[in-house]
Amino acid sequence: MTILFDELLACDACANAIANGDYEGYDAGEEAATKRGIRDWSREGDLVLGDEYGFSWRGCDCCDNGLGGNKHYFAVLGLEVRR
Repeated sequence: MTILFDELLACDACANAIANGDYEGYDAGEEAATKRGIRDWSREGDLVLGDEYGFSWRGCDCCDNGLGGNKHYFAVLGLEVRR
């Protein structure tokens, strides 16, 4: 496995879903956006949650909410295809 994408940031809600597959307490829009982001990134490879980043005004790279808040690093791992 190799790192395909790294230094990605996930909001608390997406980090919880990446780590646990748990969507309890999400409103319908938040759940749909989180599932869409996880599905889209999962097409590239396996999502791996990393350390907490802390507060950032940068939007979430998973659900694309564009809001500031606590963020967590995540990466996408996959098989490197050599041609």
